Amino acid sequence: MCISWLLQLGLSRRQSLPISCSLTMANAIPPNNTRLLLMIDFDHTIIHDNSDLWIRRLLPEHKVPDEIQQSYKHHESWNQFMGEIFTHMHSLGVTPAQVVDCMHTMTFVPGMVELIEYQRTNAVMDCIVVSDSNSVFINTILDSKDLLSSVTSVFTNPAEFDSKGCLRLRPYHQHNCKTCPSNLCKGAVLRTYLEQQEKQGVTYSRIFLVGDGSNDFCPVPGLGVDDIVFPRQGYRLIRKIQKLLEKGEEQGEDTLKATVFPWDNGFRILEFLLKSTGDKC
Repeated sequence: MCISWLLQLGLSRRQSLPISCSLTMANAIPPNNTRLLLMIDFDHTIIHDNSDLWIRRLLPEHKVPDEIQQSYKHHESWNQFMGEIFTHMHSLGVTPAQVVDCMHTMTFVPGMVELIEYQRTNAVMDCIVVSDSNSVFINTILDSKDLLSSVTSVFTNPAEFDSKGCLRLRPYHQHNCKTCPSNLCKGAVLRTYLEQQEKQGVTYSRIFLVGDGSNDFCPVPGLGVDDIVFPRQGYRLIRKIQKLLEKGEEQGEDTLKATVFPWDNGFRILEFLLKSTGDKC
């Protein structure tokens, strides 16, 4: 079966049944001592757009000054780039209230509010948001829909307004991954989270990973046979997964153990989770 057809059906290379059939056969509900983990990206996943680009609406003509653009070409650090933009915004008189109001105008991907609300009601599911945005943007947007308390943890670049009202940004962590941005490796975040949870006696029988972009790819090859990766249709993550699968076919290797289930709205993912956990709408 060709890779493009697998991706359309929502299958991994190891499967030969449509996903709706395989769900009825799987041991979807975890044992008493294990849980389910929903790991989800933020920009272009929970929300429609990119919060780092959306904030430019507060700049004159929505444009970043040339000197900041040129600076980025030299250091190539998106985190530093955004920090310079925030400093510039502050110099223009942009207030914290304006930043918050701007974030409140961002829209959610259809079905994502319902997805997050559902996982909160699922007694065996935890939800972590892992994003290269920042804590002010994510917390503000989630709180606008009363969703902040519905997620277990948010892993992102720490941000806060200083005493003068300028938004200050710091990298989430340092890591040794050669493929991820220097400030955040999602593969490392997931591994560390699982290790910390295991020390607390919590293990996960299935991981559901939802994302859209290249920086969501790092954890994907390490997922297990019971895990599901949900790449958004038309975005970079699904193309990287397709290349991984094609490489595996060429080499005769099983390069991806997890099931691939493309999505275009949150309701598709919610329907999958409802079936896989045996819950009802």
